[in-house]
Amino acid sequence: MKNTKLYVVDDDPLILESLYRAFSEQGFTVETFDDSRKFIAESLTITNACVLLDLNMPYHSGQRVLSQLSARYPGLPVIVYTGKADVISAVQAMEDGALTLIQKPASFEHLLEKVSRAISESQARLKLLDSANKARAKMSTLTERELAVARLVSEGLSANDIAEQLFISSRTVEAHKSNIFSKLNVNSVAGLTRLVLLSEM
Repeated sequence: MKNTKLYVVDDDPLILESLYRAFSEQGFTVETFDDSRKFIAESLTITNACVLLDLNMPYHSGQRVLSQLSARYPGLPVIVYTGKADVISAVQAMEDGALTLIQKPASFEHLLEKVSRAISESQARLKLLDSANKARAKMSTLTERELAVARLVSEGLSANDIAEQLFISSRTVEAHKSNIFSKLNVNSVAGLTRLVLLSEM
Protein backbone atom coordinates (compact mmCIF):
# COMPACT_ATOMS: atom_id res chain seq x y z
CA MET A 1 0.00 0.00 0.00
CA LYS A 2 1.49 3.31 -1.08
CA ASN A 3 1.75 6.26 1.31
CA THR A 4 0.98 4.08 4.32
CA LYS A 5 2.94 4.03 7.58
CA LEU A 6 3.36 1.07 9.90
CA TYR A 7 4.91 1.28 13.35
CA VAL A 8 6.04 -2.06 14.76
CA VAL A 9 6.79 -2.12 18.50
CA ASP A 10 8.30 -5.39 19.70
CA ASP A 11 11.34 -6.42 21.71
CA ASP A 12 12.03 -9.45 19.50
CA PRO A 13 14.60 -8.46 16.83
CA LEU A 14 13.64 -11.36 14.58
CA ILE A 15 10.01 -10.26 14.48
CA LEU A 16 11.02 -6.65 13.84
CA GLU A 17 13.27 -7.69 10.96
CA SER A 18 10.77 -10.06 9.35
CA LEU A 19 7.85 -7.63 9.60
CA TYR A 20 9.98 -4.76 8.35
CA ARG A 21 10.97 -6.73 5.28
CA ALA A 22 7.53 -8.19 4.56
CA PHE A 23 5.55 -4.96 4.90
CA SER A 24 8.19 -2.90 3.08
CA GLU A 25 7.84 -5.24 0.12
CA GLN A 26 4.11 -4.40 0.10
CA GLY A 27 4.86 -0.68 -0.18
CA PHE A 28 4.53 0.30 3.49
CA THR A 29 6.88 2.76 5.12
CA VAL A 30 7.88 0.79 8.21
CA GLU A 31 9.45 2.03 11.44
CA THR A 32 10.46 -0.51 14.06
CA PHE A 33 11.01 -0.01 17.79
CA ASP A 34 12.45 -2.48 20.27
CA ASP A 35 12.08 0.02 23.11
CA SER A 36 8.62 1.28 24.04
CA ARG A 37 10.12 4.38 25.66
CA LYS A 38 11.60 5.52 22.36
CA PHE A 39 8.34 4.80 20.58
CA ILE A 40 6.30 6.86 23.04
CA ALA A 41 8.75 9.75 22.60
CA GLU A 42 8.24 9.76 18.83
CA SER A 43 5.98 12.16 16.96
CA LEU A 44 3.68 9.84 15.06
CA THR A 45 1.76 10.14 11.82
CA ILE A 46 -1.91 9.25 12.20
CA THR A 47 -3.07 9.56 8.59
CA ASN A 48 -2.76 6.30 6.64
CA ALA A 49 -0.95 4.72 9.56
CA CYS A 50 -1.22 1.78 11.94
CA VAL A 51 0.63 0.39 14.97
CA LEU A 52 1.49 -3.26 15.58
CA LEU A 53 2.17 -3.47 19.31
CA ASP A 54 3.45 -6.27 21.52
CA LEU A 55 1.91 -6.23 25.00
CA ASN A 56 4.90 -7.75 26.75
CA MET A 57 7.49 -5.00 26.45
CA PRO A 58 10.22 -4.01 28.92
CA TYR A 59 10.18 -0.56 30.58
CA HIS A 60 6.69 0.45 29.42
CA SER A 61 4.15 -2.34 29.09
CA GLY A 62 1.99 -2.53 26.00
CA GLN A 63 -1.00 -1.57 28.15
CA ARG A 64 0.70 1.66 29.18
CA VAL A 65 1.67 2.41 25.60
CA LEU A 66 -1.93 1.82 24.52
CA SER A 67 -3.26 4.27 27.10
CA GLN A 68 -0.84 6.97 26.00
CA LEU A 69 -1.56 6.41 22.31
CA SER A 70 -5.31 6.68 22.91
CA ALA A 71 -4.83 9.98 24.72
CA ARG A 72 -2.32 11.52 22.30
CA TYR A 73 -3.41 10.08 18.95
CA PRO A 74 -7.14 9.38 18.88
CA GLY A 75 -7.97 7.79 15.57
CA LEU A 76 -4.63 6.02 15.15
CA PRO A 77 -5.44 2.29 14.86
CA VAL A 78 -3.47 -0.03 17.12
CA ILE A 79 -3.34 -3.79 16.62
CA VAL A 80 -1.98 -5.79 19.52
CA TYR A 81 0.29 -8.56 18.25
CA THR A 82 1.43 -10.65 21.17
CA GLY A 83 2.41 -14.15 22.15
CA LYS A 84 1.02 -14.00 25.67
CA ALA A 85 -2.51 -12.76 26.05
CA ASP A 86 -5.10 -14.10 28.46
CA VAL A 87 -8.74 -13.07 28.40
CA ILE A 88 -8.26 -10.36 31.02
CA SER A 89 -5.34 -8.70 29.22
CA ALA A 90 -7.17 -8.97 25.90
CA VAL A 91 -10.26 -7.27 27.29
CA GLN A 92 -8.11 -4.61 28.93
CA ALA A 93 -6.28 -3.98 25.65
CA MET A 94 -9.59 -3.39 23.87
CA GLU A 95 -10.76 -1.05 26.63
CA ASP A 96 -7.49 0.86 26.32
CA GLY A 97 -8.10 1.48 22.64
CA ALA A 98 -6.74 -1.52 20.71
CA LEU A 99 -8.62 -2.21 17.52
CA THR A 100 -8.07 -5.95 17.71
CA LEU A 101 -5.69 -8.52 19.16
CA ILE A 102 -3.75 -11.07 17.12
CA GLN A 103 -2.01 -14.03 18.74
CA LYS A 104 1.55 -14.85 17.71
CA PRO A 105 2.49 -16.48 15.48
CA ALA A 106 0.19 -15.35 12.68
CA SER A 107 0.64 -15.60 8.93
CA PHE A 108 1.81 -12.49 7.15
CA GLU A 109 -1.29 -12.62 4.95
CA HIS A 110 -3.48 -12.41 8.05
CA LEU A 111 -1.46 -9.51 9.46
CA LEU A 112 -1.51 -7.69 6.13
CA GLU A 113 -5.28 -8.05 5.85
CA LYS A 114 -5.85 -6.77 9.39
CA VAL A 115 -3.45 -3.84 9.03
CA SER A 116 -4.87 -2.83 5.63
CA ARG A 117 -8.43 -2.96 6.94
CA ALA A 118 -7.48 -1.00 10.07
CA ILE A 119 -5.93 1.78 8.01
CA SER A 120 -8.88 1.93 5.63
CA GLU A 121 -11.43 2.09 8.45
CA SER A 122 -9.38 4.64 10.40
CA GLN A 123 -9.62 7.12 7.53
CA ALA A 124 -13.40 7.20 7.92
CA ARG A 125 -13.04 7.66 11.68
CA LEU A 126 -10.51 10.46 11.24
CA LYS A 127 -12.80 12.28 8.81
CA LEU A 128 -15.67 11.96 11.28
CA LEU A 129 -13.44 13.18 14.12
CA ASP A 130 -12.37 16.17 12.03
CA SER A 131 -16.00 16.99 11.23
CA ALA A 132 -16.91 16.74 14.91
CA ASN A 133 -14.08 19.09 15.90
CA LYS A 134 -15.16 21.63 13.28
CA ALA A 135 -18.77 21.35 14.45
CA ARG A 136 -17.74 21.96 18.07
CA ALA A 137 -15.74 25.01 16.98
CA LYS A 138 -18.78 26.40 15.18
CA MET A 139 -21.13 25.70 18.06
CA SER A 140 -18.76 27.47 20.45
CA THR A 141 -19.57 30.76 18.69
CA LEU A 142 -23.15 30.61 20.03
CA THR A 143 -24.24 32.22 23.26
CA GLU A 144 -25.59 29.98 26.01
CA ARG A 145 -29.17 30.88 25.12
CA GLU A 146 -28.56 30.37 21.39
CA LEU A 147 -27.05 26.98 22.13
CA ALA A 148 -30.13 25.98 24.13
CA VAL A 149 -32.38 27.08 21.27
CA ALA A 150 -30.22 25.28 18.71
CA ARG A 151 -30.46 22.00 20.61
CA LEU A 152 -34.23 22.27 20.96
CA VAL A 153 -34.65 23.16 17.28
CA SER A 154 -32.54 20.11 16.39
CA GLU A 155 -34.90 17.97 18.48
CA GLY A 156 -37.78 19.07 16.25
CA LEU A 157 -39.55 21.41 18.68
CA SER A 158 -41.61 24.28 17.32
CA ALA A 159 -40.95 27.92 18.18
CA ASN A 160 -43.92 27.90 20.54
CA ASP A 161 -42.69 24.76 22.33
CA ILE A 162 -39.19 26.21 22.68
CA ALA A 163 -40.59 29.51 23.95
CA GLU A 164 -42.57 27.64 26.58
CA GLN A 165 -39.57 25.62 27.73
CA LEU A 166 -37.21 28.61 27.90
CA PHE A 167 -39.80 31.08 29.24
CA ILE A 168 -39.32 33.49 26.34
CA SER A 169 -41.57 34.66 23.52
CA SER A 170 -41.83 32.79 20.23
CA ARG A 171 -40.69 35.98 18.51
CA THR A 172 -37.49 35.87 20.56
CA VAL A 173 -37.03 32.23 19.61
CA GLU A 174 -37.30 33.12 15.94
CA ALA A 175 -34.76 35.92 16.42
CA HIS A 176 -32.35 33.50 18.11
CA LYS A 177 -32.95 30.97 15.35
CA SER A 178 -32.09 33.54 12.69
CA ASN A 179 -28.87 34.46 14.51
CA ILE A 180 -27.98 30.80 14.92
CA PHE A 181 -28.42 30.05 11.22
CA SER A 182 -26.32 33.10 10.35
CA LYS A 183 -23.49 32.31 12.80
CA LEU A 184 -23.31 28.64 11.82
CA ASN A 185 -23.77 29.32 8.11
CA VAL A 186 -26.61 26.82 7.77
CA ASN A 187 -29.89 27.34 5.96
CA SER A 188 -32.04 24.46 7.19
CA VAL A 189 -33.06 22.66 10.34
CA ALA A 190 -31.48 19.51 8.89
CA GLY A 191 -28.14 21.29 8.54
CA LEU A 192 -28.38 22.61 12.09
CA THR A 193 -29.30 19.17 13.43
CA ARG A 194 -26.26 17.61 11.76
CA LEU A 195 -23.96 20.22 13.36
CA VAL A 196 -25.50 19.71 16.79
CA LEU A 197 -25.17 15.92 16.56
CA LEU A 198 -21.56 16.12 15.36
CA SER A 199 -20.61 18.58 18.09
CA GLU A 200 -21.92 16.21 20.76
CA MET A 201 -19.97 13.16 19.55
